[in-house]
Amino acid sequence: MATKKNYLPSSESKIYVVRIASKSPKTYTTGSAVTLSCVLNFGDGGTGPTSVTWLGMSGITTDEYKIDAGSDDKGVRKTTLTFAKVDKKAYAATYTCRFAYKDIHDHDDTAEVVVRLAMVNKPIQYFKDTDASFVITCTFTGNEKPNDAEWTHKGVKVTHNQGNYALKYEGETKKSTLTKTKPTMSTDDGDYECKFKMATEPAHEPTSKSAVTVVHITVSEAWTLVGKASDEITCKVTGGISPTDFTFSDGTTTWKKSSNTNKGTVSGITWSGEKKRIPRNAETS
Repeated sequence: MATKKNYLPSSESKIYVVRIASKSPKTYTTGSAVTLSCVLNFGDGGTGPTSVTWLGMSGITTDEYKIDAGSDDKGVRKTTLTFAKVDKKAYAATYTCRFAYKDIHDHDDTAEVVVRLAMVNKPIQYFKDTDASFVITCTFTGNEKPNDAEWTHKGVKVTHNQGNYALKYEGETKKSTLTKTKPTMSTDDGDYECKFKMATEPAHEPTSKSAVTVVHITVSEAWTLVGKASDEITCKVTGGISPTDFTFSDGTTTWKKSSNTNKGTVSGITWSGEKKRIPRNAETS
């Protein structure tokens, strides 16, 4: 008698564990480029996502970031979100990378960008050595609150109430102010840099520079013109500056001369004004 064989149904299935890992859960920036990345591991031989997207770019235009969706490589898919220059508070946000599958729930992860920016009121500033003082302000931009701010001049630390300097930090407005009284051309030119000292780690202390030029200006005296149709006024500017133009005014009329008819050097420039009819008792400025 033949033996009856039992054919039992069987099946075999492989289980692939899908795991997402954010490579940069929190990134601090002081103004430079930022790249966020997420990696999806779905196993060699597994099925990769059908689409990859990033969310959270509210307040940022499409030309300010770049998304690389990546491609499947031996069970791994990596995507990146890059900001070429983080120069405003709008970049401070939590961004979501999303790996989507058809008919399956999405796989998400988040990465946070913490913005710390320092901004002086003007990156290039000019002052006269006859000014009583000059003021530079530096403001912190970001969601955090710095502890304090420090200043350097040509790399040397500036100390409050020394060398005619006064420093002030306003915690509520996150603003630091440097005041220099009795500026001189010989000692007060150069870069002034502010740095905000952070209360939390990591340090990542933002800085900003203002290039200051102190100049000396002399103008020839005004004349009372009697029987003369015209005369000449000479203005001399000494210092590391090349003016684009200069003006003379008698309070009613202003004469302007462009620099395209004058030659100047960075170290010292002498400007000769056009011959104009100057009213009696005119003043120059």
